[in-house]
Amino acid sequence: MTIENDVGDGGRFAFLKPSAECPRPIYDQILFEANGCVVTPTLGSILPNWLLIVPRLRTLNFRQWGESTGVSPMTVIEAVMARCGASKQTLWFEHGPAQTKSVLGCGVDQAHLHLIYDAPFSADELRLNAAETGKLDWSIGQPESVYASLLPRHSYLVVGSEKIAGYVEDVEHVGSQFLRKVIAGMVNRADSWNYQTHPHLAHIRETIRSFTAAS
Repeated sequence: MTIENDVGDGGRFAFLKPSAECPRPIYDQILFEANGCVVTPTLGSILPNWLLIVPRLRTLNFRQWGESTGVSPMTVIEAVMARCGASKQTLWFEHGPAQTKSVLGCGVDQAHLHLIYDAPFSADELRLNAAETGKLDWSIGQPESVYASLLPRHSYLVVGSEKIAGYVEDVEHVGSQFLRKVIAGMVNRADSWNYQTHPHLAHIRETIRSFTAAS
């Protein structure tokens, strides 16, 4: 299932278009590609070692992407984890909107998944803080099966690590950039969660250096 979205109309991920002009902003630097997805630093990196995984296919969320391609999102996530060579805890998360123009999609209508390696907290800690902040009741399972558990046409949040993942559905009420807000609060940067106003370029540069050294 594919949709029309920002990849094609000059939005946040327009750099994915074959005709995209160079040079690109530092946060649009493609570090590598895996299974039809590009991996870049993250605009608004509240922490260093924060990557973004974006499919080249126009698709609304990674549940739809897996359905369309027949590839498990965990295949891509595991490839990124192996490539970044993280020696400490790694976690990943996604805001999965159910429709276009949803605030849950963080301002874009294109699937994108966040991955933080050598993080100062675990996926479990992120889920617990998100549960308290948003009054969320997470379902827990194996990372390989979490996307298959998601219902079509339902919004969702997913947070996982290499060994365990959790998800919660029908979450439009949490608003835009919800998990980014939670992370900002966890690291005492509660006022700098918004990628549109706080790009955190120094952390992006650190991510590029770290990832290049690990690769």
